[in-house]
This record gives sequence, structure tokens and C-alpha cells, in this order.
Amino acid sequence: MTNVICGHFRGRLVAPAVFCFVALSTASISAQTTKMPMKPMNKSMPMKMDKSMPMKMDKSAPMVSGTEPSNGAELTTPPRTIGVSFIMPMRITVLKLTTETGETIPVELGQQKAARKFAVSIPALEPDIYSVEWQARGQDGHAMSGSFEFSVLEKE
Repeated sequence: MTNVICGHFRGRLVAPAVFCFVALSTASISAQTTKMPMKPMNKSMPMKMDKSMPMKMDKSAPMVSGTEPSNGAELTTPPRTIGVSFIMPMRITVLKLTTETGETIPVELGQQKAARKFAVSIPALEPDIYSVEWQARGQDGHAMSGSFEFSVLEKE
């Protein structure tokens, strides 16, 4: 009986002989092309990190393409909506809007379907610093959460 050990190359399952051929045949080409970060072949194979590789601290960051208002925004006019944009369809399950002192502003999620962009109307906001905490679930069941802040400034 012969055992065949397979590996992953750029998301594809390949046999070692094919992998070695591809790796060797592209070695001279890769030196001429843009350097791409390497991914580990599997979870049991550790990958050495160097300073040129970007570090992502927030696990939701790769899935979030933006927020409304943007994180850290200083607004002179209160927003009428708050929201989160994703790179793939998600369904918001929790959305909490709080003031700097911890007062919770009620937000109605309503009926929603998975979408790349989620926005909800909010009541008129007074000048303050606001935090938005959210939780979302993907169509495949994976969950994520995140937060962002914005300020509504006093009018001069």
C-alpha cells in the first residue's frame, strides 16, 4: 500500500511531486515579481513573522471595509444613521450605541437579511463622544464583533 501525502499551494490541494515542480519552476519568476506575504501551509506549520508583514490586532478588521461614521470622526452635524460595511454578506445581530458616560441610546435593528452594508437610523444626537459596538454573523455561521467611535462636536 502506498501513502500519498498532499500539501496546499495557494489554496489548492496538491501532491508533493506537483508542489515541488511548481515551487521550483516558479522560484526564478518570483524573484522578479512583487513580493507576496507567505501563508502557512497548515495550522500545525508555524510561520516566521518579520517586520515587513502587516500585523492585524482586530480579528474583524479583514472583514470590515468601513463604518458610518468612520472610526474617530469628529462631526459638526449629528449623523442620521450608523452602520458597518463588510467585504462579504453579514447579518448584524447586536448593535449598541453608548455615550461617553455609558448612557445607552436605543437602536432598532428591525428585520434584516445578510448584506455587505448595514445601516440603521438613529435618533438625533447631542454633542458627545459615542461608541458603537456590534456583533455580526456570516451566512456560513461564523461570528465576529467590533467597535468604533465618533464625536459630535458643539456648534460654534
